[in-house]
Amino acid sequence: MLPIKVLPTVLRFIDDIDATVAGRLMRKKPWDEVSLTSLLCDLLDDETSDDYKRSYSLKEFQADLELAMPLAKFDCSLRTHEYPTSLERWVTQSDVGMILTYIDHFLPYRSWTIPWLLQAKRVYPNKRTGLFDESSAFKAKNPDQHNRMAALNKRLGYGAVKYLLYCPRPQVLDQLTAVKLAHLRDVALSDQIFDYAPGLALHQDMASGGDTLAAGVFVANLESVPATLRATHESIFHSTIPLSWFLTFQFANGNQYREGWRPLELLGVDTHAIDDDSAIEFAGRLASGDVEAVREIAVMTGRQGEVDPIPILPAHTLRISMAVGDQADPERRVIGG
Repeated sequence: MLPIKVLPTVLRFIDDIDATVAGRLMRKKPWDEVSLTSLLCDLLDDETSDDYKRSYSLKEFQADLELAMPLAKFDCSLRTHEYPTSLERWVTQSDVGMILTYIDHFLPYRSWTIPWLLQAKRVYPNKRTGLFDESSAFKAKNPDQHNRMAALNKRLGYGAVKYLLYCPRPQVLDQLTAVKLAHLRDVALSDQIFDYAPGLALHQDMASGGDTLAAGVFVANLESVPATLRATHESIFHSTIPLSWFLTFQFANGNQYREGWRPLELLGVDTHAIDDDSAIEFAGRLASGDVEAVREIAVMTGRQGEVDPIPILPAHTLRISMAVGDQADPERRVIGG
């Protein structure tokens, strides 16, 4: 697991990406989900991240990480998929598969991999004013698609499929709206217990102003996906979570996410079902764009023959890995005794 001193560095890097992506919603012509997802993937890809001008580059992040945690390594890679025409109905271009891997070379038994499938939705300005405010809403979800995704999650057992929500960051909205959203977050966080390394990092971030909580990119449960910008902020760390914290919590906990920490449990990390290696393997194949995996969905959902497709094959797959002790002598790095 990552020590608490490293967490602000990870948060800063992902939050900077959040700000870049969310900023595209404030253009004269706001970007759509496909374009926003493509940008998010580019910013997290080792090969393309530094093509964009940002306040905190990938190279700077990796250098700071090395200072805070010697012998650690952070890798991101992106694969964009092209599927056969026959599978087009299984594909949605705003999907991203995300496979997180934590490799502990010092204590190998603590290593883990977990895949996620994220369906992108963006918020739209208030129809009456044409501006973003707390009433700004997401496009209505497709009930049939949503129900099939929920059925797949139930079969997998750990909520692998979630929504990726694109919103404007509060700091670029009018002052009253920003204050309203901050108040909603304060109320939502008033019942949190700030224990363990992730909780202490969250408390530290709140005490310093909570910039990473005033996010633009959120991850949300299928079961309680918010309808508006207000609902996104008032459910923070209950059914929604900023992308920066979604990633940081998992790397911070090492394989302890299997034992659960409240925000992760609320986001569908089932502490028992997630130990099902076959479910993890299948979800990983879906997140990787494995076309053979779609043929097994009928069996997994208990239906025979042809089934209505779940448009879940991702346009992109992001692989994000954190390796501790990666650059240590392979003959000596495993902690014995």
